[in-house]
Amino acid sequence: DDNVVVGMGAGFDLTSGYSNILIGTWAGENFTNNAHNIAIGETALDAAAAGEHMNIAIGVGALSTENSNAAGCVAIGHRALEDQNNSGEVSVNCAVGFYAGRNLSTGNYNTFLGNHAGGLGIVAGNNNFCGGYAAGYDLVAGADNVLIGTNAGENITDGANNIAIGTGALDAADLRENFNTAIGT
Repeated sequence: DDNVVVGMGAGFDLTSGYSNILIGTWAGENFTNNAHNIAIGETALDAAAAGEHMNIAIGVGALSTENSNAAGCVAIGHRALEDQNNSGEVSVNCAVGFYAGRNLSTGNYNTFLGNHAGGLGIVAGNNNFCGGYAAGYDLVAGADNVLIGTNAGENITDGANNIAIGTGALDAADLRENFNTAIGT
């Protein structure tokens, strides 16, 4: 059904899914009725079993845990969005970079651009934008943050509605700092 499947175990369980591109060892391994996905790289999008549509996972382990109806997610980079799996809700996140958004599990509407951006702790935070190396690195439940620059807001865990622009801006904030603006290094 218009699928392209290349690699050992790629699309192994694919039954009625269509218009998928699965390239790499075990890429899209558990796909059944999934449609319009691109998974390129070893174990990319490999846990997705049914209901994940219109996602792009490029890189080893990109979106590899997702099996909860993700639609429109973009994960480009080694282990980008590796742990995303938002049971019961449609997940919509974007991560580009080595380990970008790696540990995000239930958060939604997040964008991570840069190596290690949102890389360690994002578990449940929503509506965050982290751009730059290790920007928002420790976020856990923080929401509605804009963190731009190398290490911007690096140690914020649960803070919300913060704006940090510049190298290291707001990097000393660590817990529940809310409604802060920091511009500059």
